[in-house]
Amino acid sequence: MWEFFIDYDPIVGTVALSTVNLALLQLGGEQITALDESSRSARVMAALWRPVLKDVLRDHHWNFAKKRATLVATTAPLFEFSNAYTLPTDCLKVICLGEPADELTWRVEGNLLLTNESTANILYTRLVDTDSGPAQADETGLFDSKFILALAYRLAAEAAEAITGRTGRREEMLKFYQMVLTDAATIASQEQAPEPLPGSLWVNARA
Repeated sequence: MWEFFIDYDPIVGTVALSTVNLALLQLGGEQITALDESSRSARVMAALWRPVLKDVLRDHHWNFAKKRATLVATTAPLFEFSNAYTLPTDCLKVICLGEPADELTWRVEGNLLLTNESTANILYTRLVDTDSGPAQADETGLFDSKFILALAYRLAAEAAEAITGRTGRREEMLKFYQMVLTDAATIASQEQAPEPLPGSLWVNARA
């Protein structure tokens, strides 16, 4: 497993291109200069980029991709829940409704969040856009180093057979991918205040 300083050379291209080249490096493939070039490696990675990006964003609560929103109510469901709310268009995964400690009952169905709550404030993972066209901003500069490593390993896993002609490399890359996700979870737990102990705990301990 490799991890090193990632230099986003503006001559080489975008963060997306750098991440793809990290994946190709792990597979022993030749580096590319653009995702739209005619090489086989570029065609494979261009096809994989967006679906794999979404999967990796969903596989962990990445802090850089978290967003909060108050949802707008829509037509109530026919049964089971009393309220329905429309999810944001950039929502990939709802992390929680209200505060995590609230343990509210909710369910995602299609582009709706169903619940019995009269308001819906959510924390969610959003799609961090990589489209640098005129209608969208390229937000890949928000990617942290662990996410880039995870994304590179996952791209390498999905591209392994097409690039190398061998199936065994996929499992190896997925193993490294899981290791990076574990490291990322440890780091994420250090980027927030520790959960306070219940006030009664200290009182009970002295009693």
